[in-house]
Amino acid sequence: MIYIVEDDASIRELEQYALQTNQYTVRGFEDGASFWAAVRETVPDLVILDVMLPDEDGYQILGRLRETAATRTVPVIMVTAKTSEIDVVKGLDHGADDYLCKPFGIMEFISRVKAAGSSSTDTVISVFSSLAMALGLVILSRGGGFARYSSYLVGDILAITPADLGLLALTLAAVLVLWIVLFNPLLLTSVNPSLAASRGARVKWVEMAFIVAVAVVVMLSIQWVGILMINALLILPAASARNVARSARQYTLLSLAFSLFSGLLGLVLSYLWDVSAGPMIVLILGCIFAVTYLIKARSRVSRAA
Repeated sequence: MIYIVEDDASIRELEQYALQTNQYTVRGFEDGASFWAAVRETVPDLVILDVMLPDEDGYQILGRLRETAATRTVPVIMVTAKTSEIDVVKGLDHGADDYLCKPFGIMEFISRVKAAGSSSTDTVISVFSSLAMALGLVILSRGGGFARYSSYLVGDILAITPADLGLLALTLAAVLVLWIVLFNPLLLTSVNPSLAASRGARVKWVEMAFIVAVAVVVMLSIQWVGILMINALLILPAASARNVARSARQYTLLSLAFSLFSGLLGLVLSYLWDVSAGPMIVLILGCIFAVTYLIKARSRVSRAA
């Protein structure tokens, strides 16, 4: 069930027609009051939300959705004529899953709806390939018999020297500065490159800066963490946070928290059980992903009930 909250009847009817012809069940509402009355009866699977509404605005509705246990994981796509960078970032910070600007194409609208709230195939494949490789390496490394395996596969996180820590600290500082400077353009680019370009963001330069930053970090850290953990750390923390985060800010903080927690716990458990540290960290990340996925799935079941 998809709920559309849009006060312009012509746009609401167009969105309803487009979704219904693609086999979706849809209900439309012209204001927040009628929308909340329907939510109390049936929680939707997706909300298409305008910002400028006659009673409470879209940001207020979105905030209430994210604060209510029954609706906090319901995907929300904001479809609005408010297209400034600050409006887009405000919507994403309030917990919107996507932001579509009016006027929009019907094909793009349907594509956004299909993508909302679902993990991509690439993410799922990457999660399970990382976990399968990590499990095999943990078993093979049991008892310390791991010298025959390439250090560039799993790295040697315990071989970091004080000089290495200094280099990593400088790299961290540089990445943090880059993140602060490019946060809004990068956020817009990740959601909608065309929208980012229309807001003045130099999309190609933003993407290039991000790619270079990732490449530098990988180049410096591969000897200590290995290819396996780099692949897992690029995907699993973000995928886990995506399952439970209510806003872009919370998404970022949860990704960092999951990474730090798994790293520290993985080091402790690898020492206690005498196994390789890298694969153990990846397995913990996999467990975190599984837990967050179950939380998300349970929320969906609760909504359906």
